[in-house]
Amino acid sequence: MSAPTSIPEKLRDEVLRRSGEGQSTRAIAAWLKADHGGSGDHTQVSRFLKSARKGREEATRSIVHEHIGKTVPGDLDALDARIAGAVRVADRLQADMDKAIEADGDLDPSVLDLLIKASEMLRKLIDTKLKYSGAKDSGGNDIGELMALAFGPKIYMPAEVDE
Repeated sequence: MSAPTSIPEKLRDEVLRRSGEGQSTRAIAAWLKADHGGSGDHTQVSRFLKSARKGREEATRSIVHEHIGKTVPGDLDALDARIAGAVRVADRLQADMDKAIEADGDLDPSVLDLLIKASEMLRKLIDTKLKYSGAKDSGGNDIGELMALAFGPKIYMPAEVDE
């Protein structure tokens, strides 16, 4: 709490507690005046609370940033494992679908549906990794370009499927 305040040091924690319980700045100022002979008004209480919040925000931001710096590598490794699993599923479904098409030229809609779902899951996982690793800007780079680079024409996605 860097800003000077007329609230005595010994009462600041109590002012913060009362504010945290939902008391208005006017009620806190009245308490200070009645019980502790304070001469301030609600605007001084408000300034003190604003200053306290700002100091806590900065401390919290620093703590969160430090924690994220420690946990992001593990989080990205976990996402990599999920992505690898999704790739294996999509590869297996693609192979099954290719075999079925070669065998009788018929496309099993349930296999296609699973392939589409696996591809979407993979897209979401990659998108999540890019977003939280900082590799994707907030403007939203097109994940379709990454999918095309990663998988090329390998994933069969027909324009229309007759049901």
